[in-house]
Amino acid sequence: MQGRRDRKNRGNIIRKYLLTSILLLFITTGVNAQIEQPRRVLEIGVAGGLNLNKMDFQPTIRQKLLNGANGGVSLRYTSEKYFSMICAAQLEVNFAQRGWEEDFDDGTGNSYSRTLNYIEIPLLAHLSWGKEERGFQFFINGGPQFGF
Repeated sequence: MQGRRDRKNRGNIIRKYLLTSILLLFITTGVNAQIEQPRRVLEIGVAGGLNLNKMDFQPTIRQKLLNGANGGVSLRYTSEKYFSMICAAQLEVNFAQRGWEEDFDDGTGNSYSRTLNYIEIPLLAHLSWGKEERGFQFFINGGPQFGF
């Protein structure tokens, strides 16, 4: 007799869980899981400039500033806005010249310089706050950089 009651109670419990699960499935079908405002903006840019370089040596040597070129292209894809933060991913490919020029003080006019050329590829998360159009905007870029 006890065995029948246990099986009957288990059957009732399973039916209650099944009915509750089905009801929850139908009730929650209209719920959205994300709070966002979608953006689909692709921005392309270029940058350029001048590097003034020196190197640290042990023991130290006298140096002049070595001028080097710096430039590249960048792509930024803005995907969405969470509350007041605008989220984007930014990829850059940059060329940079670095190095040093020794300053000989021997009166002979001899000099030595070394220019090192780099290709840098930063992949950045671009997070910004502020006005999207015509206003002040604060942003943070962070992520890995690969150099060759």
